[in-house]
Amino acid sequence: MTDAIRTDWLARQALYHGARPAVVWEPTGESLSFADLDRLGSALARALHERFGVASGDRVAILAENSLEHVLLFVACQKSGAILVPLNYRLTGPELAYLVEDSDPTVVFVADACTLASDVRQVPLADVRPLAEGDATLAPQAPVTHDDPLMLLYTSGTTGRPKGA
Repeated sequence: MTDAIRTDWLARQALYHGARPAVVWEPTGESLSFADLDRLGSALARALHERFGVASGDRVAILAENSLEHVLLFVACQKSGAILVPLNYRLTGPELAYLVEDSDPTVVFVADACTLASDVRQVPLADVRPLAEGDATLAPQAPVTHDDPLMLLYTSGTTGRPKGA
């Protein structure tokens, strides 16, 4: 078993259970198999690197309601060593501005219904699917280990400003 299979849980599932459903999105009934999710995640990881310069340890934020795009970005970050930063679309402009400044993402994927006043590179959430349809060969990168962070979640900030955890 290669190191990639040991650290890439989805590649392992795709190898053993490729045709089985990995995700079913209830609102639309859309289903992705483990093999499809693995392929789309790898292609999106490559696109994040090639199109936006995302490298291992960089942060990729998403500002949207829950969607399959969240899952695809999660998988792409897991494969590339990037850190996913989900932003709460219900926050106010100043609250979001603080989180973006604090997390310093390389790119933010933003749903049409959301607005973000920031100089950070913003990409429409609708671009995630087309980006995930590209080359699924992962770009050369530093190996991802079990100890690498995968997600940066912010606390509610009940005793002050939200903190990344």
